[in-house]
Amino acid sequence: MSSGRVPRRPDRGGRTSGKQDAARPPRHPERISHLILYGGFARGAYVRAKNELELQKAKALASLIRTGWGDDSPAYRQLFSSLFMPGATHEQLEKFAERQRVTTTPECAYRYFETTRSLDVTDLLPKVRAPTLVMHVRRDQVQPFDAGRELAAGIPGARFVALQGQNHMPLPQESFHRAHPRGDQAFPQNMMLPLR
Repeated sequence: MSSGRVPRRPDRGGRTSGKQDAARPPRHPERISHLILYGGFARGAYVRAKNELELQKAKALASLIRTGWGDDSPAYRQLFSSLFMPGATHEQLEKFAERQRVTTTPECAYRYFETTRSLDVTDLLPKVRAPTLVMHVRRDQVQPFDAGRELAAGIPGARFVALQGQNHMPLPQESFHRAHPRGDQAFPQNMMLPLR
């Protein structure tokens, strides 16, 4: 992929904000015109835990993933669906829980969870040079609001947008989708490219 000319484009980071989201812009500034991060973090739950109780709470979720993810009963997956989307309809929660079951194995889900909870990319943030928009929901049940603020504060010139709501996974019925359907309004006009 690196052999040809790759056009610059906006890059959207997901809710895990793993090392690849933070590492891509410094490694390949010629490929990234803008960076949009939603619900992200610089330090995973294990790293940012303020006390033993917070750490044990995060580790309990990892244990539930490992032991219950592949279970015939959807109870474990419903717990995670409810954490990620507390404002979802019953149908949305059921679909998300089923999607979790069919898209990954319990071991893979556990390893992914462990990896993201152990991340610390704070050292990479100052190297990001692309104009960056960080959006975070105020009452996010999965990644605390302050984690989004910390992420934005670590990236030079990043703009932070606080969104109303409680869902880590954005839902179509949320009002901020109507106000900022693509996040364009948060960037000055001369910084935007079509996000298709």
